[in-house]
Amino acid sequence: MKDKVTIIIADDHRIFRKGLKSLLSEKDYIHIVAEADDGDQALEMTLNHRPRIVIMDIGMPKMDGIEATRQIRERLPETEVIILSMHAKKAYIDQVLQAGAKGYVLKDSDEENLVAAINTVHSGGFYLDSPIADQVLSHYFGGGQQSGSSSSRQTRCQSGRRRCSSC
Repeated sequence: MKDKVTIIIADDHRIFRKGLKSLLSEKDYIHIVAEADDGDQALEMTLNHRPRIVIMDIGMPKMDGIEATRQIRERLPETEVIILSMHAKKAYIDQVLQAGAKGYVLKDSDEENLVAAINTVHSGGFYLDSPIADQVLSHYFGGGQQSGSSSSRQTRCQSGRRRCSSC
């Protein structure tokens, strides 16, 4: 049996939060302790509940997910953040990784990718959805690595079905 993972879901779309909570609650080791509909509330709920992971949207009112991630990581370094967003632009990727997010999953991904991200981050690793990892690695390797290729070196950074050498 896996260790219990406590999670807060932060997204400004109520029906999306409820659906995500329902999906994740099917896993017996995942416990959703709170939901937030903006960045301020995400920070407040995180300080109150001290979850292991916050699943965070980027575009939210009051305080965006990037700033909320930064503040959570500064105040509660033991709480990890996984970004769950529709944004796949490099500017967003750079900002959330600099803010301290340990995972980035696109909203159009399969449920299994989000669960893999939770498991990987909970185990101390980093998780980047395949399209996100392709951008990060392409930048890191100066564009020399084509999308869809994989590195033979392995670390605890997991990307979709591939492992990457550096993130």
